[in-house]
Amino acid sequence: MTEEKTNNQPLDSDKEQSSEGLVEAEDYDKLSTEDLKKLAKGEKLTPVTPAPATEPAEELPDYVKGKTAEEIAKDYVNLRKKLDEQGKEVGELRKFKDEAVTLDNQMKQYQIDNTSRHIMKSEVKKMTDEEKQRFYDVFSEDPVEALMPYIEKMTKPLAVVQARQANENEISRLKEKYRDSRVPYDQKAVDKIIASHTGADGRNKLFDIHGTKAFEEAYKIHRDANLDAAIEREKKEFQEKALKEAEEQAKKKLSTYTEPQGAASVPSGSTDYETMPIEELERLIGKPKD
Repeated sequence: MTEEKTNNQPLDSDKEQSSEGLVEAEDYDKLSTEDLKKLAKGEKLTPVTPAPATEPAEELPDYVKGKTAEEIAKDYVNLRKKLDEQGKEVGELRKFKDEAVTLDNQMKQYQIDNTSRHIMKSEVKKMTDEEKQRFYDVFSEDPVEALMPYIEKMTKPLAVVQARQANENEISRLKEKYRDSRVPYDQKAVDKIIASHTGADGRNKLFDIHGTKAFEEAYKIHRDANLDAAIEREKKEFQEKALKEAEEQAKKKLSTYTEPQGAASVPSGSTDYETMPIEELERLIGKPKD
């Protein structure tokens, strides 16, 4: 039994060796002539391991080419320093801007406060002893009521500036809005209408009711009063334009007109085409009636 196993071992080894050298028939076409000769001699083929795919190396920028690692590291350090310096400069600029805006606001507020203080002093100096005593009496009962007239005087200059700016913006808007209207926006006409709504007390009813929109309300009054005339004017312009085009068209036809056989002749003395009516000209050129 032991001898049979021993005798069988070389056979198994030969089988393994022969199987290692076998190549699938379909792979013969892929083998070189040298490999085919080795197989014919019973030699083993060395398996070829395909080289792993490598990604293409990233191309270095021009400012790095030819530099050593130390030089590149030095450039990087300098770049970081430069970025840090620029970051500090940007931060300082932002801080300077904020401080400038704050200072500007403070100056404006100082001018307002100084103007208000000046107005208050001038008003107090104008007060008689009776007015001062009356102010103290009212102030002790209702401080707001006592101070309101003076607050209005102090804020009136600022309110006037703001109101003028709002009025200018509204007028610009209306001019653009009604630019192509049959009755365009007319500031002089609007001003007259607004002035006509001023009462004996000096107050303007349009502004009391509509505020800045009083300009548009006055324009609507002006538009409604002139709309019919604008439509008539537009019709007249259209008719004149159409008549002019018809006359030009008739002249063009007359310049190339040849009188047909049997056509009615033009009476002698009536060859002045410039003064002939349109109907007569149309009859001469044979234009059919509508």
